[in-house]
Amino acid sequence: MHGLLAVSALHYADFHPAERAEYHVISTHYSTLALEKFRALINDLSEDNCETYFLFASLIYTLSLCNVARPAAVLTTHDVSQSFQLLKGLRLIIDYKPLEQWLTNAPLGNMLRCASESLSPAPTALSPAPRASSLEPANPFHARLDKLQHLARQLPRSLELINPQSATFLSLECLRNTHLDCRRVADIHAAPHIWSWPIIIPSVFLDMIDSGHPIAIIILAHFAALSWPYEHKEWASHGWSKSIMGLAERTLDEEWSEWIVWPKRSLEERVPVDAMEE
Repeated sequence: MHGLLAVSALHYADFHPAERAEYHVISTHYSTLALEKFRALINDLSEDNCETYFLFASLIYTLSLCNVARPAAVLTTHDVSQSFQLLKGLRLIIDYKPLEQWLTNAPLGNMLRCASESLSPAPTALSPAPRASSLEPANPFHARLDKLQHLARQLPRSLELINPQSATFLSLECLRNTHLDCRRVADIHAAPHIWSWPIIIPSVFLDMIDSGHPIAIIILAHFAALSWPYEHKEWASHGWSKSIMGLAERTLDEEWSEWIVWPKRSLEERVPVDAMEE
């Protein structure tokens, strides 16, 4: 109930600007209570209650999505990484039992069926995602990702299988495939694939976003350029990409700022990444 009240208050605030500050406070109060309750009970997750937990976690994620899109205070890299972490948490709850059981035996089957294609396993360092160039001719967005991959080669490597460099390479390949998945859906308003990227990026890369690592923030800005056509028109994710781009501008030093000129132009001029010049 706390999660539902928090989302309801935030929704009311968006459509009643004169009362926005008051209802943001109310939403924050109930979301804090909801998160405390969620953390206290998550260890009791079972096959019998996982659907309830999924609905609850969905409400919490909706809150974080709205708070990134239209933050009450200055958006931080931690706010974004926390939002992505909550989305990963939804995936963990879904993974509690086989997806086939969710789709066939659970009341949430109809809700999850449309998104099931977005929940494919993430590539690993041992079995990376296929390069987009092997699937279809290169386009401007893939050309940009090639440049980012070259940039990422300056990241340090270590003996660990997943390190900052390998995590960044995997995140770029996931972004290529997210782009391809989105292109295969004719109706952009029915495409669930765009939010698969935050789910499958490695935790090391999520930590890089949290710490404001320049290369991670640059890649995040390119995800924002890809995602803006898929935003909700009135609420929830509306304004998410613009908010992320503003965060990137504030976070990056001048020496890195040229790397977000391309995604920023896509967003500001409303040019989809496929129609951008390299």
